[in-house]
Amino acid sequence: MKKIGKKIIVGVVAFFAILIVIGLIFPDTDTGINDPEKQVSKPEKKDEDKKTNNSKEKSDTINIELKVEEFSKDRLFYINCYTNLPDGTKGIISFSNKKIDYNGQYKFEVKDGFFDSDTFTQNGATLQKGTYKLEITISSTGTQPEEYKKMYGSKGEKLKTTQKDITIENGDIGKIIKYTNNVVLK
Repeated sequence: MKKIGKKIIVGVVAFFAILIVIGLIFPDTDTGINDPEKQVSKPEKKDEDKKTNNSKEKSDTINIELKVEEFSKDRLFYINCYTNLPDGTKGIISFSNKKIDYNGQYKFEVKDGFFDSDTFTQNGATLQKGTYKLEITISSTGTQPEEYKKMYGSKGEKLKTTQKDITIENGDIGKIIKYTNNVVLK
């Protein structure tokens, strides 16, 4: 009986050791990459082979998608965003409340279809109660990588969106993508 008991214990320990190794190799980081609600479509790259006879037909426009997740706890606020913008795309996340003269900003860069903000605070303390404006701003030119400019046009002329919370505005040197939402902190 003692030999069988030891074999069972060794077997159980080996089983859990294997589970731990598998967990280390394939950690569940809950990035949402496999979550269909968080996925956005990747923009298609321009296919030069589809052009015929040197025609100057305009290539398709690109539909910009931003899936913004807002998190607030104890009046501390931050966001996660899944997007189809190319890696290296840069922008600014602003969180403001004019009534209390609060304006926090973070720069971001898209990596693997994702970007986020640090936690917005008021000098390290919780934010005051009230309605805040969340704004994500991305210029179509300027500091953007060459891949971005090639896909969306040198001045962003190929950009479009079907999302109601995103606008594409004309700026001095090209189009500006803006996501805007009001956030109530209680």
